[in-house]
Amino acid sequence: MKWLGTGLSVDLNSIDIIQSGSVYQDGKEVPVQVQTFNIDEHYQGAVCSNCSIGKIQEVTVHQVEKFFLERLSYEKYRSSDYDWQQQI
Repeated sequence: MKWLGTGLSVDLNSIDIIQSGSVYQDGKEVPVQVQTFNIDEHYQGAVCSNCSIGKIQEVTVHQVEKFFLERLSYEKYRSSDYDWQQQI
């Protein structure tokens, strides 16, 4: 429903996701693939894409935070305000 942009206004019975990950709405195939994964024994997540989905890699909040902090630091040093000669 998120991929289709319909929200909860669409009848849930009108959408079928078959085991291969193909999606059908009202019997017509939708150009999207769905891959589900277990979060824990009580919860499951899903990834939707219009291209083939490879292996889903789980990351922690700490890993995401580290990625963005490192990127911000890199962007700071890339900016024209940074004096590279002074660092050499």
